[in-house]
Amino acid sequence: MKNIYVGELAEKWEFCSDHIPVFMRLKDEEGEEFNVVTCNVLNDAYLGWLIDKDSQGINGSAITQYNYKKEGEKLTERNHLMIDTMKKIMNNPKSGMIMLQECSTPFLKALEKDLPGNWKLTTIDKPLVDREAILYNPEYVSLKGTVLPVDPYPSAPGRSLMHAIFEKRGGDKKRIHVVNAHVPGDPNLPCRDEFADYVKKLPKDDIWLAGGDLNFERLDMIHAFEKAGLFEERYPEQVFYSPAYHTNIHPRSDSADTFGPGAYHSKAIDHMFTSSLFEPLNPADV
Repeated sequence: MKNIYVGELAEKWEFCSDHIPVFMRLKDEEGEEFNVVTCNVLNDAYLGWLIDKDSQGINGSAITQYNYKKEGEKLTERNHLMIDTMKKIMNNPKSGMIMLQECSTPFLKALEKDLPGNWKLTTIDKPLVDREAILYNPEYVSLKGTVLPVDPYPSAPGRSLMHAIFEKRGGDKKRIHVVNAHVPGDPNLPCRDEFADYVKKLPKDDIWLAGGDLNFERLDMIHAFEKAGLFEERYPEQVFYSPAYHTNIHPRSDSADTFGPGAYHSKAIDHMFTSSLFEPLNPADV
């Protein structure tokens, strides 16, 4: 995909986060399948980058238009719109799992209170400004436990990584290790390699699914996974799903920016890797 200069989109950006969700269908040899989604919901704590600095050229978008609280509400209207979006995704009969990044504690509490049907939420048991979380449908998977790695990014101490272990319902009841990540985006740090190294250590006999806001584009992540030896038995296209659309806008930098496609250029930095079979999904079909 060619990075396109989109300029300052302002009100033309109509989604309530600065990341567009990514959708795939996880499958296996027995024909069992369910949809998986990853989405960075945009923590209110970082809105200064969009409003005051307008670093991505989307001040005036739906993100800022709905950045207000109705009387008596604890969350902004933007957060409520994001929760409504997640509920629409969950209401699809094939929806099985949603991986979320940049969640604030108030957002997670409101989301968990408003979950449809028998959906459940699990998150990191650690006080953080923002947390990763996973929504899951017990019709497809059951939660067996969570792991809280200690400094999974040695070059960025204190950054979190969510690792949850699920079991498939019915069929072979195989375990699925889900690694939900918001990889630190500093190009001068080896965080993408550290993420790949963590995935490499997952049990080979289990299914693994790793992804989220990885902050680096397709080739950068392929190189990281190649270095970790994760493509030794299969081609990248059989393991790595990067959407056929861009998910984010590269920000303007006040310093010389020699990394990335350039200010106000589109880029895809939200991806998923899996050891299972999968197929891409169009957001319009979910």
